[in-house]
Amino acid sequence: MPSDGQYHPCTIDIQFRWTESDYVAAQTAWLIRHPRSLGRSLIPLAMLAILLVVVPVTVALHPDRWRQLLPVLAWTGWPVGSYFIMRWRWRKNFAKSPVAHVDVLATIDERGITLVGQGEQKTHYWSGFSQIYESSHVVVFEKGFGDFVYLPKRAMSPGQLDGLKRLAASAPNCKVRLAPPLP
Repeated sequence: MPSDGQYHPCTIDIQFRWTESDYVAAQTAWLIRHPRSLGRSLIPLAMLAILLVVVPVTVALHPDRWRQLLPVLAWTGWPVGSYFIMRWRWRKNFAKSPVAHVDVLATIDERGITLVGQGEQKTHYWSGFSQIYESSHVVVFEKGFGDFVYLPKRAMSPGQLDGLKRLAASAPNCKVRLAPPLP
């Protein structure tokens, strides 16, 4: 602590390139946090579970009834296919985005997150975020429904991630759901 007795938050600099897997992880984390949108994505996952678990078990227990499962297979095919199409669209969107394969410098401080890349700079203030949460691959800073910024955890050291969590926890008007630091 400085000699003036006041706490001075740290400044964290992270340099990285966004990748397709970061983008998909951020989209998935956002989708899981929004029940209205999750319903559309949960159905394909449930259908996939039926396809991978229920159908083989039923065929194993009653091999003579496999033809009766054809409607179930057809019923599960559409939602499962739609889930994979959604993931394919995310990959396609990332490939077309201007941030694909761009070197980015993120500066995180008491004001918020400043992103610098391709000669452009954008500051996202803590007060502008409605939620902050993390997945195993990214930390997502949500600004509004479907509008978010994300940072890849792979680009951060454990100390930087702890510093980010401390700064995020001080964000006003924002729900912060971050895992506690590892011992």
